[in-house]
Amino acid sequence: MKVFLSIVKWIWWLGLAYLPLKLWSLERSYMDRIGCPPRGDCYAPGSEILLDWDLLIMGAALLVWPVCLWFLVVVPLRAFWIRLRPNNSFKPKPLRGSA
Repeated sequence: MKVFLSIVKWIWWLGLAYLPLKLWSLERSYMDRIGCPPRGDCYAPGSEILLDWDLLIMGAALLVWPVCLWFLVVVPLRAFWIRLRPNNSFKPKPLRGSA
């Protein structure tokens, strides 16, 4: 069950990381449909919403990708490093005068 849940978590974070890319793809297809040029500014009717979409995509990428990177890369590497490291259970000697 633990393996299944970890696979579900990986799929969840990968799917969440894909959302900004999918939004960008939808924006590009919308730009093609309304007749925007491939590069440069678009002044076609219906292009007013493109700035909002750009801001949404950038915000989603800036907020979602670091969190996904943390859960997909840092947490597994940290767990691997903790398992790899030898267990040095260092117990300091008691101070003089303490029981």
